[in-house]
Amino acid sequence: MNGEQLINLFKECVGDDNFDETSAYIFLNTAKTKIELKREWEFLKAVDESNSTTGNWTNEYTLPSDFLTPIVMDCLKVADTQNITMVRPEKWRSYYKNSGYAKIDIANSKFYLSGTLQSGQRITLNYIKKTDTIDATTEVGWTLEDWHPLVAYEAAELYYIAEGVDPSSNMAFAWRSAKEAIYQSMIDYDTRLKLAYQNNYNEVQLNGL
Repeated sequence: MNGEQLINLFKECVGDDNFDETSAYIFLNTAKTKIELKREWEFLKAVDESNSTTGNWTNEYTLPSDFLTPIVMDCLKVADTQNITMVRPEKWRSYYKNSGYAKIDIANSKFYLSGTLQSGQRITLNYIKKTDTIDATTEVGWTLEDWHPLVAYEAAELYYIAEGVDPSSNMAFAWRSAKEAIYQSMIDYDTRLKLAYQNNYNEVQLNGL
């Protein structure tokens, strides 16, 4: 679904055909980001290998333009073998001269590696990507189109909460059932991918899950 289609669904949910579209897109994009941050979705995982080591801890490396968050495990590697440990920015001064650590500067889309590095080694960054901002022609960048209405439903819920209404306590909002069903479908899909990547997918299939 593109932005225009999502806007129409959003207007249905809030019961206002004349809802300001600029405001609606703000709700839609906020909802999309909220959903993408709910968990480490396998379908949003990405790898960047555009950087190579150079210099020491003062050198800055650029994060990918679609970077949202680092993944929790094995976020950074150097030369395919050296695992890099992420440290909090406020703790960086305790680590920057020792090798094997990294700091991410989200505000400036940069990251730093500690110690002095041999130049020319590949840096592998594993991360969760953010999808494109929704506008009139841009489609939601999720694997299955069946999930796309969730953005409009989540946006409608955000709108009602902003208006001081709790949609979860009002059965009149019939679309909430669809919202919950779609979100559960995403979780089920993501869980199956995680199981497959843990090399126990065949065992799970044998157990009838």
